Amino acid sequence: MTREGFYEIHRANGRQEMVAAHADRRESDLTPIPPETLALWKNTGLGPDTPSTDGSADTQARPWSLWRYALLLVLITAIIESVFASRYLSVEKEVA
Repeated sequence: MTREGFYEIHRANGRQEMVAAHADRRESDLTPIPPETLALWKNTGLGPDTPSTDGSADTQARPWSLWRYALLLVLITAIIESVFASRYLSVEKEVA
């Protein structure tokens, strides 16, 4: 691509894609980050409610998730409703 901007690409298999080309070289700087900068960034962003990766999260109590019980209740309700609906809509045969 010779200029920056948005380009629409039409592929041979019929797929269309939108591509953005930027000329700012700072966005595509592939030099490695210095170790001093990595050391400064290490463990930043970990607040009191952010889980850590040191393995201590296994010892903490997990809250109970109720979605499985709600799903089971909805499934049982649907089965019971289907049984009653099939009895209500069934055609009784006449005895001769």
